[in-house]
Amino acid sequence: MKNINKLAIFATSALFAASCSQHEDLQVGNDNFPADGVIRISAGVNNPQTRAGVKTSNLSDFYLFIENPANEKYTYNAHIVKENSIWNTYDAASTDSPLLMLWQNKTQKVNVSAATIKNAPTAEEWKGNSLVTINVFSLQNSEQGIVASDFLYMPKTEVNPATGLTTEGWLNITLNHRLSKINLMLELGTEFNLGTNSTETNPVTAVSVKGSCTQASWNLATNELSNLTNVNGIAPFAGDYFAGDGLTTKARAGYECILIPQTLGSGALSVEVTIGDKTYTWKSTTEITLDSDTVYNLALMVGKDGVTTGSITTNPWVELDPTDIETE
Repeated sequence: MKNINKLAIFATSALFAASCSQHEDLQVGNDNFPADGVIRISAGVNNPQTRAGVKTSNLSDFYLFIENPANEKYTYNAHIVKENSIWNTYDAASTDSPLLMLWQNKTQKVNVSAATIKNAPTAEEWKGNSLVTINVFSLQNSEQGIVASDFLYMPKTEVNPATGLTTEGWLNITLNHRLSKINLMLELGTEFNLGTNSTETNPVTAVSVKGSCTQASWNLATNELSNLTNVNGIAPFAGDYFAGDGLTTKARAGYECILIPQTLGSGALSVEVTIGDKTYTWKSTTEITLDSDTVYNLALMVGKDGVTTGSITTNPWVELDPTDIETE
């Protein structure tokens, strides 16, 4: 979509030499500081092993706010887009307008924030003077649905261009997950192996994670969430499935979904699992607090007569191997 703008980017770079007189105190040759004073971006997600959701390999774009407290001319609200493995910079207000960002000089510190949001944040939203509304999808049973629910964020960070750049002289943006994830592992009793359809393929026809708010207001300056609303069920993304065998090996089915961080009272969080014409329901028996950038692992044992559970455990937002469960 933006290929037609590449010539504009090159033209802007070519004209940069003619505008050096307007660039304050460039002072070339300071270690990793770029000789031409251009702010170039490298970016990634701080979760190299995550399975479903946004990761470095499928991160395609994000918004960036660089605030120079000393000179408004060097403050930028940008849309950073990956094109042919290169992070190109556009004006956040107009995604077809290339934006050349410059350091004021090699020592002037700036405040840098970044986020993946559906709509371009305004400068007032970056400063926290107005809030951004975010939603997680009720249908996260596709890659598109779970990726669209996964918001990434780098809080306001002070960067000194004299010491804070990569060895190539680039500004590195490291994004973390702003929301929470639940990894759900269903273990089916061996009696399901003996049914009409057995467990050669996953017999679970529907899963819903219920009871959480799916919409919130986000203060990009303070990273606080408020005004949580829209309690709704979420259809999770199906992960690994392991078939059962006879009376010795239980089938296991993994699922995952993204939830807005919040505190859920006892009994608020529930999971419904449908197998054939029967629906099994589990409800939490304790209060659960969901934190950002955290994975909650919930193991449910489903038998013909009902569903039981082990404890809920937490991990950093990384991929986990399926865990063996010993009892039905």
